[in-house]
Amino acid sequence: LSLYFEDGHDDLDDFGFDDYGSECDGIRITAFLDAGQDNLTPLGRLEKYAFSENVFNRQIVARGLLDVLREFSDNENDFISVMETVARMSEDGEPTVRAELMEQVPNIAMFLHESRPNFPAAFSRYLVPIVVRYLTDPNNQMMCKVVTMLSKDTVEHLLLPRFCDLCSDARLFQVRKVCAANFGEFCSIVGQEATEKLLMPKFFDLCSDSLWGIRKACAECFMMVSNSTSPEVRRAKLSPLFISLISDQSRW
Repeated sequence: LSLYFEDGHDDLDDFGFDDYGSECDGIRITAFLDAGQDNLTPLGRLEKYAFSENVFNRQIVARGLLDVLREFSDNENDFISVMETVARMSEDGEPTVRAELMEQVPNIAMFLHESRPNFPAAFSRYLVPIVVRYLTDPNNQMMCKVVTMLSKDTVEHLLLPRFCDLCSDARLFQVRKVCAANFGEFCSIVGQEATEKLLMPKFFDLCSDSLWGIRKACAECFMMVSNSTSPEVRRAKLSPLFISLISDQSRW
């Protein structure tokens, strides 16, 4: 086991988690929390491997975060420490670590929903900032996994305002492209009223974006957006917009 969690093994530094996937199948993912020769507490050991210079160590921790939370969920202070570690790991400079962590966010959200009486507060404090950050991450487009498991009210109150802001992000086209790709999911979850009142103006802007890739993403989710609006809006607003998209000189 020390082979997998030893900072000094340089031969692991250049390999990702998938390279060792078959070898790790029989290993308990939280085994690194067990007492060892480093005289660290389990939380200290979590800190050590979560921010190790060895990328593989950080990938292992990210993949095992749900099990780590289960280990520490009975103690409020320990729970807070783990969630703060999760938040810090979400800013890891290695895309594969962020990808491993984001894979766990829906599972963590479900665990919090089932086990924490103050789920809305915990979700808002710890997970919403991560979800928003990952929405803007060009290396990770998995926000829909989280959005689709949340209630309409939660998405509308916690995520929708920020999503609308990001649709108009002028700094990074990748942000607008991810928003366009996820637009239909948001519309279907928040429903007709919020779609027509808050999302439609953003959709019009994205459909006329200067970059074809963003307009193309809008065209691909057009049907889902349309299904979230009234027949009147479809006829008066979406029909002309659709004609404009299919007449685009940069089309397929």
